[in-house]
Amino acid sequence: MPEKSRLLLVGFGSSAHIVIQIALHRGHDIWVVTRSENHMRQACELGAAWAGRDFRDLPGKADGAILFAPSGQLVPPTLEALDRGGVFSIAGIHLSDVPGLNYSRHLYQERELRSATSNTREDVHAFLADAAEAHVQPRTAAYALSDANRALSDMKHSNTEGTPVLMIAAGGG
Repeated sequence: MPEKSRLLLVGFGSSAHIVIQIALHRGHDIWVVTRSENHMRQACELGAAWAGRDFRDLPGKADGAILFAPSGQLVPPTLEALDRGGVFSIAGIHLSDVPGLNYSRHLYQERELRSATSNTREDVHAFLADAAEAHVQPRTAAYALSDANRALSDMKHSNTEGTPVLMIAAGGG
């Protein structure tokens, strides 16, 4: 039986809590690096084999990685966390500047770096089919529209148990 592939998720917010469910359904071992204790707990509750805040504590080298956090500073350590032939995808639509990379430390051994900017309708249909097959259960935290600033603050400080969703009261409230 082939060894499970090891997928590293860097940052664990709204997108990652969906992706982990699909990746687990596909049989991957999931490792998560995030700065938030709350997000580490949520990742483990969803099935991560390991969660921590420091790349140096990873249980080994990953076969693939997805960067959800918008910090370019995380690109070099994520590349270093990859095994030979590992693939690293930057999932965000925004990323701060990436510091200089050292070829032998970051890209040597056929590591691959990809970015994603948009999806086609076919991509979305395939993703939704995967999500349905995996029985993905999105976690949300409802906020009244009048609490939008609190929702943003809670999201910024990782103080939610899911993706903040603003509820608009019936009747235009």
